[in-house]
Amino acid sequence: SSRTRSVTALAPVGAPIQFVRVESADAAKQNQGETEVREAAGAATPMEAVTIYFKALVQLEPYERLDDVIDWAAIKAEMGAENDGVAAMSTKAIADLLKSEFKKRPLALTQAQLDELLAELTPEVQGETATVAMPGKDDAFTLKRRAGGGWVIDHFPH
Repeated sequence: SSRTRSVTALAPVGAPIQFVRVESADAAKQNQGETEVREAAGAATPMEAVTIYFKALVQLEPYERLDDVIDWAAIKAEMGAENDGVAAMSTKAIADLLKSEFKKRPLALTQAQLDELLAELTPEVQGETATVAMPGKDDAFTLKRRAGGGWVIDHFPH
């Protein structure tokens, strides 16, 4: 018998991430310390990048591996376009905040559920960009190929 399923939501368990608006860019810089984040080298394929992402979110990979497969500057730019507080933060501060929130609220998936989810993802490469779609979601991960050939996530599905 065949089952039809769709992913309705993937998010860390618990409250969503909330950003506090800062009074000025100078105030934001004072509290950020280090502001640079190293450029992600990327993964060999788009699916490998998304697999590392999910494995980190369910604590099967160290959270630091997210730095290898996420273009934090692109994520910050997308989030900053919708939130002035995010726009005022450094890329490193955004990366550290998101990794901290992921760590506090890991995805509640077993290894078997994760394996099933990964098997249902649909990657599609178009030159130097790619999408990885989840069943039942209109939005998909988007990825780009770095100059060195590695694939990095530059958009998370909502």
